[in-house]
Amino acid sequence: MAQTEEVVKQPERETGHAPRESGSKHGVLITVIVLAIIAAVVIGGIVPRLRAKEALQKETYDLAVPTVNVAHAKQGAPQTEIVLPGNMQAFRNLRSTQGPMAT
Repeated sequence: MAQTEEVVKQPERETGHAPRESGSKHGVLITVIVLAIIAAVVIGGIVPRLRAKEALQKETYDLAVPTVNVAHAKQGAPQTEIVLPGNMQAFRNLRSTQGPMAT
C-alpha cells in the first residue's frame, strides 16, 4: 500500500491588499533611520573637534615664532665716581662695642 499525501491549499483571503512580508520592509526602514541618526551623531561630534584642531594648529603656528624687541646699547656720559646705595662701615667696631678688654 502506497501512501499518498494530499496537499490541501487553503483559500487566500481576499482583502484587497498584497500579503505582508513579516515586517521586513518596516525592519529595513527602521534600520536605515537608526543608521542615519547614528551617522548624524558621529558627524556632529567629529566636525567641531576637527574645527577646534585646525584652530589649535593655527594658533600654535602663530605662536611658534617668538616676538623679540631689540634695544641697541648707547654709550652714556663718562662718570668719575660710582655711587652705590648703602653705607660703608666696619663689620666689627671692636674698640667702641667691646670695651677695653677686647682682643
